[in-house]
Amino acid sequence: LEYKFQDEFPTQFPVPAHQLSLGTSFGMTNGSGLRIGVGPPLESFFFNAKFLVNERFLIQAKYINTYFDYGNSNFFSFGLSYRLPAQPETSGPGDGN
Repeated sequence: LEYKFQDEFPTQFPVPAHQLSLGTSFGMTNGSGLRIGVGPPLESFFFNAKFLVNERFLIQAKYINTYFDYGNSNFFSFGLSYRLPAQPETSGPGDGN
């Protein structure tokens, strides 16, 4: 269970200010997973997917459908991120090394 506030800011599309979702990582601890949720107070729902490839590339996709009095709005976003390798800890001055 997850709550987010203004997670899609800034954007030119009308998206929900609040997002409440339920998801699963399928037992993975690397940040991959699927989520489905709603976005009150607008009548909206969304799907979100994140998958880590080769421990470095994070592929993300999100679909949001929002209903307004004057019609529907559909929003799809796709992202690709690169995770930098972890740096080994170094000894600082004065620690005897």
